[in-house]
Amino acid sequence: MKNKKLGILGILVVIIMAFLVLFVACRDSQQSVMSIPVPLTFEGEYSYDQTEWLPLEEKTELSVMNKDLFLRGNFDFELPEGIPVNFYQDHISMSLAVNGQIVFLTSDMEADTGAYLCGKIWNEWISSGIGKDDLVEIHLHNSHNYGRRDAYREFLKSIYTGNQSFFKDWLGSYTRPFWAVWIFVLVFALALAGLGIGFILLHIPQGGFLLNLGFFSLFMTGYAFLDITDISLRNNLIIFNTYGCILCLMIAALELSICVCNNLSGTFLKAAQTGTVVLGLWTVTVLVPVLMKKIILYDILPFWFIGTAAVSACLFVCCVGQIRRDKKVSSTVIFLGIMLMAVIAEILNFFTGWWKNGLFLKSFFLLFFIFHLVKIAVTIPISYQNSIKAKRLEGELKNNRVVLAMSQIRTHFIFNVLNAISGMCKYDPEKADETVVRFARYLRNNIDILEEDKLVSFEKALEHLEDFVILEQVRFEDKIRFTEHLEVKDFRLPSLILQPVVENSIKHGLLPKEEGGTIELCTRQEGSNILITITDDGVGYDTHTDGDKGSVGLENVKFRLKYMVKGRLDLESRSGEGTKVTITIPCDQIKEKE
Repeated sequence: MKNKKLGILGILVVIIMAFLVLFVACRDSQQSVMSIPVPLTFEGEYSYDQTEWLPLEEKTELSVMNKDLFLRGNFDFELPEGIPVNFYQDHISMSLAVNGQIVFLTSDMEADTGAYLCGKIWNEWISSGIGKDDLVEIHLHNSHNYGRRDAYREFLKSIYTGNQSFFKDWLGSYTRPFWAVWIFVLVFALALAGLGIGFILLHIPQGGFLLNLGFFSLFMTGYAFLDITDISLRNNLIIFNTYGCILCLMIAALELSICVCNNLSGTFLKAAQTGTVVLGLWTVTVLVPVLMKKIILYDILPFWFIGTAAVSACLFVCCVGQIRRDKKVSSTVIFLGIMLMAVIAEILNFFTGWWKNGLFLKSFFLLFFIFHLVKIAVTIPISYQNSIKAKRLEGELKNNRVVLAMSQIRTHFIFNVLNAISGMCKYDPEKADETVVRFARYLRNNIDILEEDKLVSFEKALEHLEDFVILEQVRFEDKIRFTEHLEVKDFRLPSLILQPVVENSIKHGLLPKEEGGTIELCTRQEGSNILITITDDGVGYDTHTDGDKGSVGLENVKFRLKYMVKGRLDLESRSGEGTKVTITIPCDQIKEKE
């Protein structure tokens, strides 16, 4: 209940801060502007080759894919001398001539530097005086092999008169809410990254995902900031804006891939990791010509987009596969899948021009970000409590391990084995030497377990068990017989799982029986579980009346199985017939721990 209250409080804080930011932005956007820019309309004809001229109409489609566009005609009203004119260029260059004389030329029209100076920018031209009868000729040039299809139409819709400082204030009244939203995202993205680092240092689960989510949000915010319409009015760093926007988008795509990997498992995780590596290598590959100055960054975008779309589709399939495989659907995986769909849709839009300004990608990212912000506000208190429980559990596992390890090297056990070895030295020195080697290895393994607790291979656990059984056979001779039937060996399990069970069978099952008996160890895979059965034909007992014999050792084994690999131990016994212990270990837990 306390965790839920803290989660709700976190959500309220996030919502209140969001409303405060938007309130301030909206209030500022309503402030009066000293001058309202007036839109300027161009009327006349257009041509792509200056031979065939067609009337320029409102619905005319003007594509940058046709390279240069030539316009001739008039503005819809006179422009007296000294009147400022503002216009928007999205990776296009322009020149303006009046009555055949060039009066304005953007610096990126120069052949040797045009593509490098090209970007998104608001330019200002001071009119030298244009009458309604003057012939105005505009030459629009696409410096790239591609571009946003409607950049020419955007240019014609974005011509305004008015002083640029006033124009900046006027345009800012529309973009200020966007700035406020992305500043809000930036602040919380930094908080997420910091929180992720803190979680990693404190060994709290999900620290890696939070860190990558924070970095993904940071670079998406950088991409959004540098893509806002009036960015060039706030700084004149056109190359920085252009390159920074593209690089932020590339790094954000990589971070999104890593976030996907953090939430998958099994085969889907391996496929996603491969896709992430491929995307990283592909990004580096397409950047090499840029670093060698063979091509500009903007012109490698189509190639990078194709590779990114292919990897995103692969990651999307992995997310769908994970959702279908798991019985419990992860909301995070669902939202990651939606983000990948948004990436693919935005890449398709790059080639088709269905919408502009990355609207689809930014909108879905904001939904993705807000969802995780709310989810984190709810889960942080729970994660903190779980981390405390995990530390307490770690201490209990360590104590449990020490108790089990020490129980296997009891003083009387050591003395009995040494006495048996001493007797063998007189009549069978060779066997005595072999037994000493086994005894030393047995002790060494127990000491290693005291120092470190980890999963071990079944082969190593079996070797340790066989050493123990042979040492017991040295003491009790033919009363103990041991057989194996192993169908599967390639798996891992916690240490000190098999020996306590076998020791319990010897002590309570075989030794009380005058002729002794046999212990059989079997392994097999059944569905998604590994089954280990240890069966003896000893005296057995009635579990209803006698309880669990050797309960301390078996309870310790159950505890380690449950908390280390989510396994379990089941015991069946009948008086006079023997005892069967079945250990069940999920395969996916073993693989995750490797």
